[in-house]
Order: sequence, then structure tokens, then C-alpha cells
Amino acid sequence: MNFDRLAGLASAVGILLILTIVIAGAEPGFKLKDWQPPMAAIIALGAGTLAYRGAMAKVNFDREKEQRDTERKKLGLYLRLRHAAEKLREEADNVVQRLGFNMWSAHRKVSTPQIQMTDRADFDEAWNHLEMFPATLSFDLDLIRSELPRALKLLKSIPETDTAEVPITGFGDFHPLGEYRTIAEKIVKAADRIVQKLDSEIVTFRT
Repeated sequence: MNFDRLAGLASAVGILLILTIVIAGAEPGFKLKDWQPPMAAIIALGAGTLAYRGAMAKVNFDREKEQRDTERKKLGLYLRLRHAAEKLREEADNVVQRLGFNMWSAHRKVSTPQIQMTDRADFDEAWNHLEMFPATLSFDLDLIRSELPRALKLLKSIPETDTAEVPITGFGDFHPLGEYRTIAEKIVKAADRIVQKLDSEIVTFRT
């Protein structure tokens, strides 16, 4: 609240009241009781103005505080989602590299722990607060929330103790690991777009 402005207004009302008394006192036949109603009106006007300004200052202060709180909450959501998307992008890219085409490695072997992707709660949290994010981000977020569980279900169908030999051309879509790799390729692109979009948004926040 701007207390200096309120103090200035109170001073102005006081000066106006003093001037009124001085001017009236210079008149012949001045009687204070005759000027009591105008002075009371001036005092009432000043008090009303002060009360109104004080109330509006409180409203503005509360509004600004609410905006700052919302900005802090939004920034926290953005940072958490960015971290989750970046980690998932790294995991999905690892899947693509290990299960995709590689002409320099004819006898690659992988096990499911080496190609694990993680479904983090930050994606659901972001979806539950979707109104705080850019609209274009919702498509990639929806893709991750729908495709990642499907990919993890595919991976779970393969025993952790099994080791698969990856052909030079990589696994085709007919193989569970081939389908897993295809989903990972989609996730890499979606997560990358999320990171880039959030980076452009985060720099606009006031610190």
C-alpha cells in the first residue's frame, strides 16, 4: 500500500480545513458555529476519501500478492516439468541408440534394465494444472502420458534376466523391442519440444 500518498492526502485535507477557518475568520461577524457544518463536511469528505484510498490500496496490494504467488507456483511447475522432460528425453534417446540401426556394431546385446524409461509424477502434475501452461504444450504432454505407459507395458513383458542380441538394422516393429524403440523415438521428439518451449517461457519470469 502507498502510505506516502495517503499521508499526503490527509495533509491536504488538513490544510484545506485550516484555510477555510482562516478565510472565514477574516470575515466581519465571524461565528465559528456558523462554519461548523461546512467544516464537518470537509472532514467527512477527507475521511471518506482516506478510507476509500486505503481500501483500494489494500485491494491492489492483495491482487499483486496473489499474482506473485501464482507466478511462483507456475515457475515451480515449469521447472519440475522441464527436469522430468529432459531426463525422459535422455532415457528415450538411449533406447533409440541401443535398439536402432548401427552398422558399426553387429553383435550388440541389451537387457531391459539398460533401456528402462521412467514414468514420473511430474507429467501428471502438469496435466492437472494444464491451464498454467502454453496450449501448444498440451499435445506433447498428452503424447507422453499415453505412449510412455504403453511402452513400459511392452518392456515389462520381457523378463529382466533375458538378454537380446540387436541386429545391425535394429529391431523391427514386429518385435516388442522394435515397437518399444518406435515409441521412444516419438517420446524423444515430444520431450525435446517440451524442454525448448519451457526454456523460452522460463526466461520471461521476473526474478
